[in-house]
Amino acid sequence: MSGAKPARRRPGRPRLEEPSEEYRRKREALIGAAAELFRQRGYAATTLDEVAEALDVRKASLYYYVRSKDALLQRVFERALRQAIEKVEGIDAIDDPARQLDALIELQIGVVTEDPGHFAVFFDELGARRTSLSGGGKSESLRQLERAYFNAFRRTVERAVAAGVLRPVDPTYAAQALIGLTSWTYKWFDPARHDPAEIARTCKALLRGGQSG
Repeated sequence: MSGAKPARRRPGRPRLEEPSEEYRRKREALIGAAAELFRQRGYAATTLDEVAEALDVRKASLYYYVRSKDALLQRVFERALRQAIEKVEGIDAIDDPARQLDALIELQIGVVTEDPGHFAVFFDELGARRTSLSGGGKSESLRQLERAYFNAFRRTVERAVAAGVLRPVDPTYAAQALIGLTSWTYKWFDPARHDPAEIARTCKALLRGGQSG
C-alpha cells in the first residue's frame, strides 16, 4: 500500500565508504615488505609466510588485505607505477618541448638508477608472468596506471616531434622505444661504475641526433 512506512534498518556498525587510515597504513607496509622480498629473492621463491614473518603477523592476517600472492604482486606493480607517474606529472607543465623531453629522460633515468631492484621486480616479473597478468588476470586499476604511464611518454614525444626536436616518427612506437631506452638501465646499472647524469646525456644525444641539452 502507498501509505506503508518503509522498513527501518536494524542498528549496527556504520558502513565504511573508504578504507580507514590504519587499514591503508598496514596495506602499504605489506606492499613494501613484499616488494623488498620479491626484489631480494624473486617472486617465485618468496612465500606469503615469509612476507608475514617480515611484518611479524600471522599469515591469515594477510588475507584481510590481499586475496593471494598474485594479487599482492599486482599491488606492488601498481605502487611502482603510481610512484613513477607522480614523478613525471610535472613534466607536462614544462613549456619548451626540448626541455620537456630532456627532463623526462633525466627523471626516468634517475628513478630507475635510484632503485634498480624495484624496477627489476616490476619489469622482470611482469614479463615472466605476462600470460597470467594480461587480460582478465590483470586488474583494471593496473591497466589504467600502465596507460597513464605510457601516455605521459607519448605526449612528450608528440610535442617534441611537432616542435622539430625529434624527427617525424610514430609517437606510439617512439614512446615505447623511449621507455625501453630509459628503463633497461636497471639490468646493468652499477652505482660504483656508472654515472646517471652521463647515462641521461647519452640517451638525449642518441634521440636528438647528437644534440643534447
